[in-house]
Amino acid sequence: MSLCNINDELYLFGGSGPSASCYNDLHIYLPDKNVWIQAESSSLDKSIKPRAGHTMSVYDRHLYIIGGSYAQTYFKDIYVIDTGIIIEILG
Repeated sequence: MSLCNINDELYLFGGSGPSASCYNDLHIYLPDKNVWIQAESSSLDKSIKPRAGHTMSVYDRHLYIIGGSYAQTYFKDIYVIDTGIIIEILG
């Protein structure tokens, strides 16, 4: 899983669970409300495959998800998530 901070909001993406299943969900911590929320799948690129062992970087308000793996599949890809759009959808 990866965690990045944008404007004091935390963005947590992917990772693996206890059964070694990988995830492609995005959770956001809003400190002013002291709550974690899950981004709607409609606001994310549905082609982002579940993964662990990836990196995530921030530039401007965009999250860049790079590489990672799921079981024996290793990804050589980059996805960009515009957090401004997600926050507008979540209100």
